[in-house]
Amino acid sequence: MDQKVEVKNLLDQLKDVQALSETPRQPEIKLEKDQVEDFVIQQSSRLIKETNELILSMKDYIAHSPESKEILAISELIKASTAAIDTLNKINLSEKKNQNAKEMKKMDIESKKELKNTENETRITFTREEILKQLMQSSVSIESVTVDAKKLEPYPKLSGS
Repeated sequence: MDQKVEVKNLLDQLKDVQALSETPRQPEIKLEKDQVEDFVIQQSSRLIKETNELILSMKDYIAHSPESKEILAISELIKASTAAIDTLNKINLSEKKNQNAKEMKKMDIESKKELKNTENETRITFTREEILKQLMQSSVSIESVTVDAKKLEPYPKLSGS
């Protein structure tokens, strides 16, 4: 009697597997250039998630399986999952590199603008006439004193000479 129940359970499981495998195919997706990156990220993420779930569900079965085919299949599955993760990582690194390059370019442009501004501020923009006019206006007049040489006393003699 137990054998009949086990056989019935196995047949039910096989029917469930067949029903799951007959899911309808999704329609073909047409993408625009700006949608490709999002599509790759979404599909890679989904693939990684499903692959990891499959690996976890098959882990116990594969550990006790005498067949090398199953071990080879799960190793290929792990390899595909690793490749998908690597692809996502490359996309992420490329995005960060592009963002850093943009920031560096902005900083470079800003520093060049700042140098130009300081260069313009320190450059003399006066003509010779304007400079002389400014000097004349800011100059202090010196009183002239005429000294009569005859009225000058001779230098006092130093002692010891």
